[in-house]
Amino acid sequence: MLQQIRRRWRHTPLIWKLAGILLLVLVFLFGINRWKIEAKNPQDGASAVDYQSAWDAKDARAYLTGSILRFVKIPAKLEVTGTVDTGKLGDYTVHYMAHRFLWHMNEDRVISVKDLSAPEITLVTKPDSYTLPGKAYEEEGYSAVDAVDGDVTDKVQRKEEAGVVTYTVTDNAGNTATKTRQINYDDKVPPVITLVGGDKISVALKGKYEDKYSAVDNVDGDITDKVQVEGTVDTDKEGSYTLTYSVTDAHNNTTTCTRQVTVSKDAPSDVASEGTDTPTEGKIIYLTFDDGPGKYTGQLLDILKKYNVKVTFFTTNQFPHYQDLLTREANEGHTVAIHSYTHIYSQVYASTDNYWTDYDQMKKLIEEKTGKSVNLFRFPGGSSNAISKKYTAGIMTQLVEQAKEKGYTYADWNVSSGDGGEVRTSQAVYDNCVRGVSNNRVSVILCHDIKDFTVNSMDGFISWALQNGYTFLPMTEHSFPAHHGHINN
Repeated sequence: MLQQIRRRWRHTPLIWKLAGILLLVLVFLFGINRWKIEAKNPQDGASAVDYQSAWDAKDARAYLTGSILRFVKIPAKLEVTGTVDTGKLGDYTVHYMAHRFLWHMNEDRVISVKDLSAPEITLVTKPDSYTLPGKAYEEEGYSAVDAVDGDVTDKVQRKEEAGVVTYTVTDNAGNTATKTRQINYDDKVPPVITLVGGDKISVALKGKYEDKYSAVDNVDGDITDKVQVEGTVDTDKEGSYTLTYSVTDAHNNTTTCTRQVTVSKDAPSDVASEGTDTPTEGKIIYLTFDDGPGKYTGQLLDILKKYNVKVTFFTTNQFPHYQDLLTREANEGHTVAIHSYTHIYSQVYASTDNYWTDYDQMKKLIEEKTGKSVNLFRFPGGSSNAISKKYTAGIMTQLVEQAKEKGYTYADWNVSSGDGGEVRTSQAVYDNCVRGVSNNRVSVILCHDIKDFTVNSMDGFISWALQNGYTFLPMTEHSFPAHHGHINN
């Protein structure tokens, strides 16, 4: 028998021999393979699902497979009972029951609904926003919301470093989100040229003409030495001469303005280019304060009274509770002038009619509180402001002409304390004022009495100025107006 089997095996084709061997191997593997049914829902994810994620029992599948032949997956009939509410944190029990051929599965599984997702950080980006070089980034805004914890904006940690702001927030489940913002450094504000005496001057024939001007940039500071002047004035020859002034800051912002100088035998020999009320000798300071009266104006008045210094207040009605300080300002010898009733740029500069309506409201209030008529004013933002054109193109030129027709006098400034911009400390205000007046014989300083750090700097600055021979005067309609060399439209 055995010999017959051997003879048949020897005469069997090779392909049949291989097929037989393969069949024996498969039978062997099938026999030792430990078969079982496995069930899985693709949403389970290690027995945990994310809060508010999609979980459906219909997504579950069961297969008959083995410990060796893992690639063999024979679909099994599956029934799932129990529900998982992903809108509520907690543990849920789900029963899986499946069968195929002789194999069965009955299993309870605990599915945990957890907070597995980090909060979402949203950064606010303003289209025209930029940060001045060397200055701290002024936050445009951000928010953070977590699916479970809700608004977690107050938990956001900010870090500014190397031109990048990093925002980080962690929810109560320990999920952390991070987002970064690249700071846009730029300077789009042109310098301000101040023509001492204004843009139109008359000079006596054979008289002396001194071309006085200054230029200040919001980033570069005093750049008077960079001003280029084209044109000359010949005081030995009657006529009209035009001088053109231009200056460019470090970020290529250029300002250009012109001055007309008329040489005439009829002009007074002593040209009052600095205002008829401004002394022709000595170092003069017109200290001016915008936007009040407010919370700190009373403190400022106490300091001024201490040194017997008189100043000019360009006032508003932004803080009606402090209206009575207008009376005190006038009673203590200060000039109470007009700035704006509302100081809301979008309203004031919406039209020339709107501007003069606002002006008249403030004029009336001042006259009611002080008993004095006033025609001296300062434009919100100054005559060279770059904001008004956002609301009405060309309005500043119109307002300047209308002011002349109405007999009103406007004042700008040639020294800025910086407290209306990036400055936030008393020391910086002090330094800017000292540096600014040191460049002029007559200085009109722009400050804001609604800033506590500005008011806190005044004791030291006034003391320094008096010790160094400066005289403080209140402005009148005939004082040096420190008009800016150009009007932005």
